[in-house]
Amino acid sequence: MADSGLLHFLAGADTLARVVLALLLLMSLLSWYQILGKGLRTLLDTRRQCRFLAAFRQCRTVGECERQLPADTDGSSPAAARVAAAAFAAGRRWRLGGGDLASAAGSEFIERAVYRETAKARVALESGLSTLAAIASTAPFVGLFGTVCSIYHALLAIGQSGQGGIDRVAGPVAESLIMTAIGLAVAIPAALAHNAFVRSGRLATAELEDFGEELQSLLASGVAAPQAGQGAPAWPLGVSREAT
Repeated sequence: MADSGLLHFLAGADTLARVVLALLLLMSLLSWYQILGKGLRTLLDTRRQCRFLAAFRQCRTVGECERQLPADTDGSSPAAARVAAAAFAAGRRWRLGGGDLASAAGSEFIERAVYRETAKARVALESGLSTLAAIASTAPFVGLFGTVCSIYHALLAIGQSGQGGIDRVAGPVAESLIMTAIGLAVAIPAALAHNAFVRSGRLATAELEDFGEELQSLLASGVAAPQAGQGAPAWPLGVSREAT
């Protein structure tokens, strides 16, 4: 078995096997690019969002909360900041039209603005997930295809040589199974990362939806109620609408 192994397999692989290996390598590089890039972005976005929400929830009035918004709420801003900016902008438009934000129509107007911005954030959170899902589902089959082709060519060569002993079969067959192992090595990280990003995306979306309801209560009442036992106001869904 001194001549067996990955290097020997690569040296003896035919054109089709090398094409399959190149495809698996490309899928692996694309998968890890998405995993590392999206993982780093998620970590940074989570930290920025936590800092923004901590400062935002220290405020007691609409004016104080609005001053916590970044000067430019672009794509680099926390998603919660963009949702808050959209809610405040909608509130200003509604008040300029003479509407009451505490009314049902005013609350619905704010809700639509929050929903649109939350939907944009959800799309950003889901970016790259389809690529990871496709790699996780197809890489094992690409590896299996390479395995079948390699075994076929190995058996064909053995048949032409007329020597079919176990010592002649074991090496080529074992080397061809490397394709399956490579396919699994590409698919497993992609599948695990996909599931992790889906879960974190759902949690982030739920947090934004709750924050949107908090914003509606804030704009309708003009104040945020402090949580009992805490020095800073917290905004549960049942926030008080009574002015202090």
